[in-house]
Amino acid sequence: MSVRFLEVAQRELDEAVIYYNSQTPGLGERMRRCLLRRFPYGLIYHEELGDILIAAMAHLHRQPEYWRDRLKRS
Repeated sequence: MSVRFLEVAQRELDEAVIYYNSQTPGLGERMRRCLLRRFPYGLIYHEELGDILIAAMAHLHRQPEYWRDRLKRS
């Protein structure tokens, strides 16, 4: 499975990863969250061996970090 980005979006992501890695080594690669506009949900995902692993479709107003242990098991 692969995920494709527009070139400009890839640059934005790369710049954000570089910034967060400069704050704390490895922070930029740890985990990502995609928020949904009209709903209080976040799509929590992680890159794993070139694939995207969806960890949770988390309701951000109800136990917003319940999914954290899922990434430790993967």
